[in-house]
Amino acid sequence: MFVGPAGDGQRIKLVNSALFVAQVGLAVDAVRLAGSMGITEEQILAAVQHGSGGSRALSAVAWIGASAVGTRLAELMSKDVSVVRAVALRGKRQGRSCLDEGDARDRPMTSLISCMVHD
Repeated sequence: MFVGPAGDGQRIKLVNSALFVAQVGLAVDAVRLAGSMGITEEQILAAVQHGSGGSRALSAVAWIGASAVGTRLAELMSKDVSVVRAVALRGKRQGRSCLDEGDARDRPMTSLISCMVHD
């Protein structure tokens, strides 16, 4: 798929990876929420995949398991996540980010994306 001039493909991949990691985190949180309401991981993941919350990220959580998905995907996604964090920190240094120093390392991906977009 052609996406534009040189470099656009890399930036699109970075945004896609950030979105995937954020969605995986939300899926894991959804499993925890369901568990607090007496719904098993298997029940919630099977049901949500057929609803509006279904996604490739949710399928990955269902396939790998909520407790293991972070470890399994960390190797694949760590480089892209590091780049997203670096971009967020660069925005902070240029006065365009809602991050505090040292904050990017501890923030969930959804929060990093929000900081980068809204500032």
